[in-house]
Amino acid sequence: MQTQLGADVITFQQKTPPTPGQPNKKPLPLPIKWQAIGDDGPLMEPQLTVLKGEKTSVSLPLSEQSYSLSVLQDFSAPAILHTDQNSDDALRLMANDPNAFNRWEAGQALARKLMGEITKSIESGETPAPNPALRGYAQALKATLLDNNFDNNFKALALTIPSNMEVLQSLPHADPIAATLAGDWLNRAVADEAQADLIDAYHALKDDGPFSPDAKAAGRRALKNRCLSLLASRQDAVAAPLAISQFHEATNMTDELSALLILDKLGGRRVDESMESFYAKWKDNPLVIDKWFAVQAGRKHPGGVEAIRKLTQHEAFDARNPNRVRALVGGFAMSNPHLFHAPSGAGYEFFTEQVLEMDSRNPSVAARLLGVYEIWRKLDVQRQDQIKAQLRKVIKSKPSKNVLEIASKTLGN
Repeated sequence: MQTQLGADVITFQQKTPPTPGQPNKKPLPLPIKWQAIGDDGPLMEPQLTVLKGEKTSVSLPLSEQSYSLSVLQDFSAPAILHTDQNSDDALRLMANDPNAFNRWEAGQALARKLMGEITKSIESGETPAPNPALRGYAQALKATLLDNNFDNNFKALALTIPSNMEVLQSLPHADPIAATLAGDWLNRAVADEAQADLIDAYHALKDDGPFSPDAKAAGRRALKNRCLSLLASRQDAVAAPLAISQFHEATNMTDELSALLILDKLGGRRVDESMESFYAKWKDNPLVIDKWFAVQAGRKHPGGVEAIRKLTQHEAFDARNPNRVRALVGGFAMSNPHLFHAPSGAGYEFFTEQVLEMDSRNPSVAARLLGVYEIWRKLDVQRQDQIKAQLRKVIKSKPSKNVLEIASKTLGN
């Protein structure tokens, strides 16, 4: 679906791509709930337009006012939305859209755009330059943090930037490590803008009472940990003592694991000490140790990929346990771009080795793990070649039917 803004006319257009056996798809009736949003809020009540054919236009007599469109409010139609709206539109919706999901999505769309631009700057060896869209994005998130009209769950989501995988999917070809660094850069920009407010929010959200699993308490924990994570992204002086205190005093797994991840982000000797302390405390709980391996798998270990390899020799690692393998090997591939996508290719070599080893025990788990390589077409040429070489290696090893099918399809054979 596309929307195009004219002076006082809005055009909605739909296109459904072909599917096997149906090369020409007919238009579907799509109910589109939309609203014009100005600089001070909505300029009208939400409208409902039913798109019955390929295209329809509606008049909007607001041409003398600046506005942006909030489209597909309340998930009015199961469609993927493409618009010609720009960064100013996204910022207006982030600040004034009463529809919480569209407000969030406007922020996510702008963040993906900014991260894409920052990724390209990093790839070119340039320092990303501040610009009005970036400043506006950080200011809008600060305003959301301070807005009492939104609950803590929404604020935590709004303050969470898109994953590097989402950014890679939005770019033709990119260096995955540069995309990760772009995310770090954007987090720092937000934290720099809202530093004092993040500290105040963290302290206000602390609760020493008994653990509660309800939505309100979960939202409080989510926002508190997001505030601390943002502070850690700028290496703020208050982040380490707060994280250490939370790690040792946590009354629930969410807070304890979040503190452990934040300490890893901050780095230093305290990380290894905290990892050892967590393992000693929970080593008799298999589910928690799966989480511990997942955290270890995502660390940017100074020892590089060899540090991940050593974890396969850890006393608690069992290559026959699918959950343990998924936590370490799958976690490494999905959450450790610095080592998995290491320019040397060592991360891919280790991963392929582990997949083939798992294939001898559990082909279905091995096949699911191998699916990680499906991202290869979105990467830079060097990494494309490295992953294709690994897929050919898998095929040449005469693997199980499950793994052979995934490898062949991923490679394009």
